[in-house]
Amino acid sequence: MSDWPYFSEVDKRMDGDFMDKLIALRQDLGFALPVNSSFRDPEHNKRVGGADNSPHLLGRAVDIAVSGERAFKVVQAAPRFGFVGIGVKQHGPYEKRFIHLDDCENVNGLPRPWVWTYA
Repeated sequence: MSDWPYFSEVDKRMDGDFMDKLIALRQDLGFALPVNSSFRDPEHNKRVGGADNSPHLLGRAVDIAVSGERAFKVVQAAPRFGFVGIGVKQHGPYEKRFIHLDDCENVNGLPRPWVWTYA
């Protein structure tokens, strides 16, 4: 557990600057951003099929369980707060929909800024 307001569910190994951005985004939007994935160690990352160079390994990414209008608002606002990696999964069962956010410019060969969708 962490001491970050709104985000007790995130791993304590998250990057502090990243979390400051996430808190600012949450305050701006005015609604909860339920995090279903934050920091991942290499073993966990491999188990969930994460990329070898995933920003989750650096504590600089989250997956937020949102859909519909709230997902749209997250995607719309995220760049204003320094998020440059935005992944969108908005198909399939509602409980599996999410928005990925990261702030990893030019880290591990990741093209940024970038928006992508998940198959």
